[in-house]
Amino acid sequence: MCKEWAVKKFDRIKKAPMSTVAGWIFGKFFFGVGLGILLVAYFPNTAWIWAGWLFIVLSILVALPALKAVFGK
Repeated sequence: MCKEWAVKKFDRIKKAPMSTVAGWIFGKFFFGVGLGILLVAYFPNTAWIWAGWLFIVLSILVALPALKAVFGK
């Protein structure tokens, strides 16, 4: 059952337009950058905290259309 679900989603990713796949990839990239900035945020400078959260929110906004295209009905 789980394998069928994964194969179905992978096929939807393969059939998705390149802009959707690129949005998904950039979303994951921005999330990684934001997470990295948040890990550095434990230093005293609070500007890093805001920058980290900004990148994470940006990553979610960029990835939403791609996630909807892949996981939506």
